[in-house]
Amino acid sequence: MGPRKVKLGEDGQALLEFALTFPILLTLVTLIMQFALVFNGTALVRYAAYNAARSAAVHLPLNGNNGGDSAVQSKARMAAAWSMAPVSPRASGGIFGGLPGNIGNIGGLDIADRLLYAWGILTMTDGVKVQRAGDFGSGSNSSGWSVREPVYVTVDFYFALLIPPADRVLWYFGGSAKDFTSILLYYATGGKLKTLDMKGKAVFLHTGVDCGEKSSGACNGGRG
Repeated sequence: MGPRKVKLGEDGQALLEFALTFPILLTLVTLIMQFALVFNGTALVRYAAYNAARSAAVHLPLNGNNGGDSAVQSKARMAAAWSMAPVSPRASGGIFGGLPGNIGNIGGLDIADRLLYAWGILTMTDGVKVQRAGDFGSGSNSSGWSVREPVYVTVDFYFALLIPPADRVLWYFGGSAKDFTSILLYYATGGKLKTLDMKGKAVFLHTGVDCGEKSSGACNGGRG
């Protein structure tokens, strides 16, 4: 007798088709979801640059000699971190270090873990540059500011891809697999963190107000 021929029924055929198409459909759906988050992130990183520029313009000292001062840099970085916290993953210690001071709990809404990621990423990569027009685009912060001088800020943020398997697809084909910092973050977290490098730029006027002395009401809501 020859081998028996087994005829697949319609149920078996449907199951086979589902098994073949489901991984493709799952990848497409997760890609759509991840692209939506990336689109939101690109909008927020521009907003983060605006907030960082405004913070730097308000807090630059009146004497105009501390454009690269760590206090001004810290305030600009924190403004950017607050802006990016809503789209950041939770982080705890490790390579992300800690937050400056006891912050992250406002009105009972605790987002300290997400803020820690945004702050840690911007600190590790020196992702906020506060610059004058002549230095804009360079890799260093500026000094020697004049009153009413435009403050240019660049925010370079490594946005976390959070939805598998789309995260791996975007990380690899989006070019981040060849980005040195993104690769370091990937291996430093045991392959858990896949990121896209996002950049935002903004300009604001240096108000010339010394907010350390609080000599006027311009520090409370003052704008350039």
